[in-house]
Amino acid sequence: MNSHELFFKTAFCCMACDGKIANEEVVSIKKIACETDYFQSLDIDKLANSYVEKINEQGYAFLESYLNDLKETKLSEHDQLALVKIAIRTIEADEQIQYQEISFFKQIRACLTISDDAIMEMYPERELDDMETYFLPDIVDKSTNQCSTLFSSVNFSMK
Repeated sequence: MNSHELFFKTAFCCMACDGKIANEEVVSIKKIACETDYFQSLDIDKLANSYVEKINEQGYAFLESYLNDLKETKLSEHDQLALVKIAIRTIEADEQIQYQEISFFKQIRACLTISDDAIMEMYPERELDDMETYFLPDIVDKSTNQCSTLFSSVNFSMK
């Protein structure tokens, strides 16, 4: 999996991990696609809808497969920071941060080698207390996570 697809899969999984796909999250991902080259050369509509099919079939196993992909991919520090930025931006897009989203971010964070300080440097305007939520140990074992929601197709077209 190339970094562009991994970046998009990160956004998708962060969008879906709480069991719903909020319109604000879709809009945020569209903005990321327009403002950056993170999803360069990807047909994000087609890819998103293939992910919808897979998550509907596999449930939480789809999210676990993403985490396995992340563990197996060697990313530069720059790419790891980009991935974190995509994850946080997607999680915060609907301004309703759910426990499942923070828990999933912590699982993503565990797959990366960058320091918390490097992440904090990306967000100098934020208070430490605001960012600590993303870094404190989780209170629930990830094996209890479930994804039983079925999603419909997603449209990222820029039209």
